[in-house]
Amino acid sequence: MFRPVAAAPAEPNPVKHLSRSRRQQGWLGKAAAGLRAVQGAARAVLLHTRSLTTFVILHSSFGILPAAPPPELTVLRTQYEKVLAERVTAPFEASLSDLNDKYMGGLDRAIAEAKQAGDLKSVLAIEAEKKRLTDKLPIPAEDDDETPPALKKLRPIYREQWKKLNAQSTANHGAILPAYQARLQALEATLTKADRVDEAKEVMEYREGLAVGATSAIAETKPAANGTTAPATDPEPITDTGPKVSAEDAARQLVEWAVRNGHKAMITGRKGPLTVTAPQDIPEQKFNLLKIESLGGAGSHEALPWRLFQFTPEVDRLYVGIGDKTVVGPDDVAMLRKLKQLKSLEFKGKVVETRALVAAMPPLPSLSELIIAVGIGGDELAMLADKYPQVTGLAFVPREGVSDSDFAALDRFKHVERLRLDWLKEPLTAGKARVIARMPALISLGSMFPFVAPLDTATAALLPNIKTAHLHYKVPRGTVEGLCALPSLNSLMFRNFDAFAEEHLTAITSVSGLTELNLDGISKLDDAALTRILTALPALKELRIVNCGSITDAALSSLTGLKNLVKLTLGKNTALSADAVFAHCKGLGKLKNLSVKDTAISDAALAAFKKARKDVEVEK
Repeated sequence: MFRPVAAAPAEPNPVKHLSRSRRQQGWLGKAAAGLRAVQGAARAVLLHTRSLTTFVILHSSFGILPAAPPPELTVLRTQYEKVLAERVTAPFEASLSDLNDKYMGGLDRAIAEAKQAGDLKSVLAIEAEKKRLTDKLPIPAEDDDETPPALKKLRPIYREQWKKLNAQSTANHGAILPAYQARLQALEATLTKADRVDEAKEVMEYREGLAVGATSAIAETKPAANGTTAPATDPEPITDTGPKVSAEDAARQLVEWAVRNGHKAMITGRKGPLTVTAPQDIPEQKFNLLKIESLGGAGSHEALPWRLFQFTPEVDRLYVGIGDKTVVGPDDVAMLRKLKQLKSLEFKGKVVETRALVAAMPPLPSLSELIIAVGIGGDELAMLADKYPQVTGLAFVPREGVSDSDFAALDRFKHVERLRLDWLKEPLTAGKARVIARMPALISLGSMFPFVAPLDTATAALLPNIKTAHLHYKVPRGTVEGLCALPSLNSLMFRNFDAFAEEHLTAITSVSGLTELNLDGISKLDDAALTRILTALPALKELRIVNCGSITDAALSSLTGLKNLVKLTLGKNTALSADAVFAHCKGLGKLKNLSVKDTAISDAALAAFKKARKDVEVEK
């Protein structure tokens, strides 16, 4: 995990030690010399196992600094060396071992034939070749007049196969190196912004040292959102090497963590689904963890044990709001890789380097909703689109200063239907709006905690595909008006507002074609405001009024004008009476679904309504 560093390490005493830059130059000089030897051997097409090992070690050794490197660099280097071993060294050595075994078999047959012919000179030469192979020494680049015919026949085959192995290894290395260099460059920028210039310089020197040994064969790349080329692959995060934990113990520890830190957990056991919000709610019997989510604004005070998620594959929804004081790093999110059933992922926390974190997020084949409260730029958007092309719901925090061209990565999400832009500090430009308009499946646009209005009425006109607008929590002036100006708008949702100001009411009531309205947690919504809204929106088919504690029975008379209403939800509205609700709903001829969950409606009142309106399904 990346850890913040309070100050850059002090420079060693120059009298007793070389400076970092000189030591680094020493490493780079040695590396360059070794590289030239390797490249010369490669041109001769005679590299051997030891030669390739040197090639790999050189690339991973450029970052070995005698003084303590920045902790973020240590993490990246460890990740890189692991991926290098897995994707370059191991495949090459396995293929080379197979080639050497076949070559050794050919040499044995050649010796047997030479012995049968009584050709001692050839026997000795071929045995020397076998010893060279055993000792991992290079095969001669060319044959001379003394080379036995059998070796002249076998060596070209070996050399040709070696060429192919070396070319594949070079391509494999080229596939991971650009991504690693990009992550290093991003780390340089992060450290520089944090006034850790000396450490940023170390990272730069290390990265430039890698470039010295870069191979010429680069894997296929694809355009990034900003017009540059982005690597096709990224180094994978390191794997967990901790002790194994049973699924039962992992689920229990995660639930205990959740309730200790102000969250709730959904579990399932012998008695079915259960919501756990306190330690005493945790059952003693075995259970499976289904999801963790916030109770509302809660932030953890202790680190989340991410590694436990490797052992809870049943989790299908995960929310972890762990606050801005807890660092979330690449190795943390990598621990989600076993959650193949995960459908919804939402998390927030302190991130040192966003690109490294996004690069480390594992494939999640069932993921349909991704909510990531991290400042996202063009590169991160492109990576998320490649990792999770199947998602239908996406919410993120656009990084301040993101250009229109960076934002263009959004249109790579071909299946996103719901897009939410949170903590906006800049309004959407016309260019960004056009990107959103190009998203083929998108119909819903929302924002949570925006600092500015997401769009004005002129920009809204560029979004004819948006049919639904969602606003969460208090919003700046102009936000409601901009969203209500969307030309195809037919659905509005407002959540956790205090009250509607006059400009809000004017904007809402102007959308005469609105068919769906969701008012959730408008704590100061009064009868006059609700009556004004419902009177102006006769086309409503679905209406949801939940947890709006200031409305009374008087506002319900306006329901009678909603002749097309099919679905009505009235929950947690404590000032409403059963008689008024049912009296006004009886006359709604098209009503098919009525929800009165979490209300004080009696069973007797409910039974009377069901008798009068047998065609209405009632949820209580």
